[in-house]
Amino acid sequence: MFGVMSISVSIVDDDSKFREGLAVVFDGAPGFRCSGAYPNASEALKRMPSEPPDVVLLDIKMPEMSGIECLPELRRILPKALVVMLTALDTDALVFEALSRGAVAYLLKSEPPARIVEAVAEVLAGGSPMSGDIARRVLTEFAQVRRPVPSHPGLSPREQEIVTFLARGYRDKEIAAELGLAKQTISNSLRDVYRKLQARSRTEAVAMLLASRRS
Repeated sequence: MFGVMSISVSIVDDDSKFREGLAVVFDGAPGFRCSGAYPNASEALKRMPSEPPDVVLLDIKMPEMSGIECLPELRRILPKALVVMLTALDTDALVFEALSRGAVAYLLKSEPPARIVEAVAEVLAGGSPMSGDIARRVLTEFAQVRRPVPSHPGLSPREQEIVTFLARGYRDKEIAAELGLAKQTISNSLRDVYRKLQARSRTEAVAMLLASRRS
């Protein structure tokens, strides 16, 4: 499916048994390789740029610097890498903070190894996989957005209107129908919205909006 190129994955986790086991899983999965396995965020930030991965699997609870704190710096030094939170923690606050800071997916360590590998492939295909219960809670939060989301500096009134529909879970075609515009017009506007929000995905953009609503 991915041709001769292998997908490089870096793992940042202070649990050595889990980290090393997952590295073996990716090295043994066709089309994947583990390009680095780091015991803490500081070491990852220092060493990872020498061999930039396609995807980073990032734990949250680590000594000195948490995965949440590490996220913005990872995005700065590795702008092309996609970050997947892989953690045992699943509180709503952490989920939305991680997504709003740039994570494109949120998985629990209780997922089977094969599912974690599958999720990495989904991320590279443009998806935003989440463990089942987390996905349901995020969708519930989206469904509760029934008023315009907080205004964001730089967004035009039309863009603000579009992101309100985006936060309610509408797809491009549905937004176009609601506003009487062409689907391509909506897609173009959303690209501008992502650029202005400095978001790389629909999930990240919505999480940013919801995070500002909750604050």
